[in-house]
Amino acid sequence: MIFNVRNASAKKYGRVRKGFYFTLTAGEVLLGAIAVIGMFFPAQLVAVFQNDPEVVAIGGIARRVQLVALFFQPMTVCANMMF
Repeated sequence: MIFNVRNASAKKYGRVRKGFYFTLTAGEVLLGAIAVIGMFFPAQLVAVFQNDPEVVAIGGIARRVQLVALFFQPMTVCANMMF
């Protein structure tokens, strides 16, 4: 973060942009991979913590929604850091 503040105040906007896109891309790749892997067996992940079939069924759906939201997390974090 200090790196971007120093570059922004020095009017090196290209460096700031480059750092933003690198962080965004790295985050999307990492969290996107985790989300895709988790999509294959969300109910099994819930079943590790709870054995009730109804909870596992509802938890599997909730887990999928969380994993979809996880894909958008890097953009949110990067945009907040820029502001």
